[in-house]
This record gives sequence, structure tokens and C-alpha cells, in this order.
Amino acid sequence: MKKFVFIKNKVFYSTDALLEKNFGDNFQPAVLTLPTIPYLAYVVDLLVVVYIEFFYKNRGVKKLIYEYCDNGDNSRWIIDHNEYKELGKKVLTDKIFVNNAIKDFKLTSEKYYREISKLEKHNINSKALLQNFLKLTKLYITEFAINYSVTGPVTLGYGDVAIKKILAKYNNSRQIKKAVNILTKPRKDFLSREKEDLERLAGIANKLKITTLANLKIDAPCLYRKLVDHQKKYYWISNNYKNTKYLELEYFFDSCKKIFYTPKSIRGRKSPIRRRVNFRNIEKADINTLKLFGKIALLHDDRKKANMIANYWLIEYAKHISKRTGVSISVLKFASLWELVDLLNGKIISIKKIAKRRKGCMRINIPGREYWLTGREYKKFFKKIDLSINKEFNQDVVSGLTAYYGKIKGRVKIIINIKKDGKKLKKGDVLVTSMTRPEFMPLAKKARAILTDEGGITSHAAIISRELKIPCIVGTKNATKILKDGDLVEVDADKGVVKILK
Repeated sequence: MKKFVFIKNKVFYSTDALLEKNFGDNFQPAVLTLPTIPYLAYVVDLLVVVYIEFFYKNRGVKKLIYEYCDNGDNSRWIIDHNEYKELGKKVLTDKIFVNNAIKDFKLTSEKYYREISKLEKHNINSKALLQNFLKLTKLYITEFAINYSVTGPVTLGYGDVAIKKILAKYNNSRQIKKAVNILTKPRKDFLSREKEDLERLAGIANKLKITTLANLKIDAPCLYRKLVDHQKKYYWISNNYKNTKYLELEYFFDSCKKIFYTPKSIRGRKSPIRRRVNFRNIEKADINTLKLFGKIALLHDDRKKANMIANYWLIEYAKHISKRTGVSISVLKFASLWELVDLLNGKIISIKKIAKRRKGCMRINIPGREYWLTGREYKKFFKKIDLSINKEFNQDVVSGLTAYYGKIKGRVKIIINIKKDGKKLKKGDVLVTSMTRPEFMPLAKKARAILTDEGGITSHAAIISRELKIPCIVGTKNATKILKDGDLVEVDADKGVVKILK
């Protein structure tokens, strides 16, 4: 694997013929809407467009759009679905590449987590702020890029195509559906691991009749230390791309109390993480492909964990940079990595130019180039891209890939920004979103079904729906655009379709 070097693209502030050519008639957009990610999104763009190709020739994405919208509250990732499908097909037909990428990811993750451990122990060193900031950024880019070279094109590209082919091959039989549900699920995702770890601690605390943290420390010091270890291991678990929170010890103790005050009948039984599969009528090659999906799903979950931890520390670095330079963090979150570096090196950067991006901006990456479009340039290119999106998704039918089977009726609640919209989802509603993320878990537990615009059989929504055993359809492309809050719908996940009843 190549030794990491920082690569700086040429920057443009207006469109040109090369940009127009890359996003011409052959461009098939797939859209992922998210709460606005701070400048971390720039780091992600770098690794997806630049560093996958840097590490693995002919495996990288050639074009990507990141748009700030809704006055800076939300954002959209716009990718070329055709490109992702081709890359995903290459991944699923090259197990040697997948295994090598997994080995590389393991090695680079170890270095990444060693740096995280230093930060957890000593916090951010203000004296070597720039040096340490770039060190973490380098390690984050490396482990993410290696992981995404496998998980991105499968989750957002060819995965749904491959699964549909396997299902059709066996006429969507109960047997093949069972095989898909069991074999494509990761052995144990980090949310399940945290829950099981906490339940064990809660069980001991309950037997000892301990109801306060102070009593736990005095009466059961060994258990107290275990809870402290749990807090250090999972302090990041409520993070998302936009907001981060360091969870204190009291949070996890309160969670323990909620567990042992909840009747077992409500908690439900633990479902087995993995069961032995022996389907005689399914070809070995198809069984192996489904097992490969399970391996990729676990890799996807490992990436999400690394994301959530990196988000906390990179935002902490942004706070330190803001304090050092006097520039508001609300402005810094729209800056590029190199603008932050220049700022820390004492160079003059245009704060007005950066702040202008909040009103509407597209950052577009193609190999060797990045475009920052604001004002008229943004509006002009936005119209072009939006026409392509509407052309692709202007359909009245909502359908996609079944992640977990079942048929229910419920009221639609569209949730993009949990902090802003999460409270409107009530128990029994149908959760509709662009793509779920770990912070969606509390909402998913209340929902009767999940529908997403993007994602495949290894996506977060697919994994948690199988954990919760609720109907789920992923990769609809248009659920958030066709459906409206309050719509009464019938979700037929057996067939992968959604019908509006009222």
C-alpha cells in the first residue's frame, strides 16, 4: 500500500467545459440528503474522490457533488449511480481485492485508534495544534478510504442489483429470503455490542439493589470500574455528522437503570446474531456471495464507528482552531481543509467568501480539481443538476430492495434532521429518510417500518431493520420526494413496494 501524502487539488470558482462534460447526459444522479456536515464533509470528499484511487488504481469515484442547502442546515451528496454500480460490480466479483482491503483496513485502523487513544488520554495539544490536526486527518482519510473502496460502491451501487438477481433466480422463495436475512447480516454491530455490554452491567447492579451512582462507587467498586471502562469505550455512541456529545458516566448509569426498570416482556428476547445455514437448493456460489455481503456489512459498521469517533475529535479540533484564530466555528464548518491550514499558518483567507457558502454552495470534485460554486454560478449549475435529478426520480411509484420482509399500514413521517424533526415521529409511524445513521436507532425502535432513498442490503437501515424485525425497503430513490408527512401508506416489503392509501 502506498505511503500517504497530502494531495491538494486545483481550485476553481466557476464552471468550465471540463466540469460540464463530466456532468453531461450520461450522468445518473443518486441523492443522499443529510444534516449539514461540518468541514468534515470536505475530508470525506477528498478520500472518496482522491484517495481511493491513490491507494487502489481504478477503484475510485471520478465525480462527486456536495451541496449546502436550506440556509446551511442540510446538505446533499450527489453521486453518479452508474459509476457506483460499475465499481460495486468489480468489488463483488473480486474477493481477493475485498480480502486485501480488509487486511489494509485492519492495519490502518490500528494506527488510527492508537491516535484516538492518545487524544482520549491527553486531550488536544494546543501547542502542536496544526501538526496533530493533520495527523488525525491523515489517519482518518486513510482508514475511511480503504474501507469505502469496498463498502461505498456495494451499499450505494451494485449491491441491490446483485441481491435482486439472486432473489429472482430462486423465484423469491421463502428459503432464499431467509438466506438473505441471515447471511447478509453482520455478526454483531457496535450498537448491539454496546447494548449487550450495558445489559450485563445493569443485571449485576439490579441484583445488588444499587440505584445511585454514588452507592455504586462505594458498595460495588469493581462494577463501578467496569461502568467507567464502558463509558470510555462508548462515549461517542450518540454522535452524528453534525452534532457531537461526549457522554459522561451518569448517562450510562441512567441507561442501566432504564434497562432494569423495564419489564423483560417489553425488552424482548435476544435474537441470535448468527445461525448455521444449510440450504441444499441454493447454489454454493450464491451462498458465498451472500456471505461476502455479510462481511461487507460488518466492514460498513466498522466504518460508521470510526466516523462517529472522528467526528467528535475533528469538531473538537475545529473548536480549538476557532479559539486560536478568532474565527467563528459557524464559519469554519464551511471552510476547506486547506483554508483551515492556511488560517493556522497565519495566512489571510477570505472569511466573507467562506460565509457566503452558507446561503447555497456546491463543492464538486473530479480528479485533480475541485469547484466551489456560490451565487450565480451555484444557481446556474444547481438548475442543471436539479433537472437531472427530477428527470430520474419524477415517478409516482415508490419501490426498492427489501431489507426485511413484512406488510404493514402506517402514517409517514419524513425525518432528515433528527434534532429538528425527530420528535414528530410517534410509535407506529413509518420512518422515511434518505438514509439512516446510528443516531436513528431510537426512532427506528418506535417505527412500524423503514423506507430509505438510498442504501442497499449492507446499509445501516437494512441491518437495524433485521435486528428489530420490522419491514424495511431501501434504495427507493424517491421515498422522501413522493411521500408526504401524514400520508397513510401500505408498506409491502414482501414485494418491495409502497402504496399511498390516503
